[in-house]
Amino acid sequence: MSEQDINQQLLSEGNDLQEANLRAIFENTDTAYVLFNVDFVIMSFNYLAQKYSQDQNDQTLFVGNSVRDYFSAERWPIIKNTLEKVSRGETIAYEISNTDAAGVVKWFNVRWLNVKDGDGQNRGFILANKEITAAKNAELEREKITADLIQHDKDLEQFTYIISHNLRAPVANILGLADMMRNHDLVVKAGGNCAVVNINSIGFGGMAYLRKRSGLVLHAHRNGWDILTRHPGLGMDFKVWQQFWRLLGVDQFQINGIGSKYWEPDDSFVRSFEAVTTPLFSPDDCALPVAGSGQWGGQAPETYERTGRTVDLLYLCGGGIVSHPDGPGAGVRAVQQAWQAAVDGIPLADFARGHVELARAIEKFGDGKAA
Repeated sequence: MSEQDINQQLLSEGNDLQEANLRAIFENTDTAYVLFNVDFVIMSFNYLAQKYSQDQNDQTLFVGNSVRDYFSAERWPIIKNTLEKVSRGETIAYEISNTDAAGVVKWFNVRWLNVKDGDGQNRGFILANKEITAAKNAELEREKITADLIQHDKDLEQFTYIISHNLRAPVANILGLADMMRNHDLVVKAGGNCAVVNINSIGFGGMAYLRKRSGLVLHAHRNGWDILTRHPGLGMDFKVWQQFWRLLGVDQFQINGIGSKYWEPDDSFVRSFEAVTTPLFSPDDCALPVAGSGQWGGQAPETYERTGRTVDLLYLCGGGIVSHPDGPGAGVRAVQQAWQAAVDGIPLADFARGHVELARAIEKFGDGKAA
């Protein structure tokens, strides 16, 4: 045998040994491999790939079969699209779960790889499938523990807030009541006989506390009431709501007015007027209705007519007085003149001919915008 023959034999034996080593690695790895060509024909696979196919899909792998035979008609377009991406150089990897016959959920890491020759031409594909159940369960457990810790932290934070709020609440209430009574005493010291109270701000408890300790007339300012009644699905009607405050001791009740600058329509004002002037137990428990909000003398006639031709009300004018072109004094006289005309049944324009303050008020506020 020549030296060349000996070298050829050694090379052949070396190749066989290398192939045997690769096959040993191929069969004993913890990853399932399936190799198939560009026509999707299976060229090779290892023992683990066969096992997974039989366990998960109840199908046996055969060299020469098409990979397509192992996927459903609905699933194949997705797989084909994945292979097209892989052939362009992308490496596709994702995790999937599978429930075995015993009901145990197992997790797998799936990778699709491209096989190229020395010239960079696509020669086929590799499907690699590795079970990662233990690692995945550990990851899910960590996520659950983290989520539980976050939730417990939130619960503890909420608990701490509630406890601290509950501890502070009595102190805050005491301080609030102290401030309210301090303001009340300033009114008394100054010789006042009536105090305006923002009833929604102090609540039922605050009003009960104030009424028991005050000898002043309590004038209820209902700012914020509109959010309780502007939609039938919210709150309650004023006819009901005002009774609670009257039972707590309110003496006067603001109820907007005719041509109000706020949202409330005139009919609502009239209903509110009727509500506060309707006795709960006796005529003595009626509250004095207070018309206000954008008022000047111009609304006096309609107010007088729609409230039962009564002057038993408080008629508040802010801008309708202080914005009078001839000063607040003239503004007061203009309102008085307007109400005199309303009671006497004289149109304002006619009455204004002999009353300059009313005439000037009509010039200023007649368009309904300036008051």
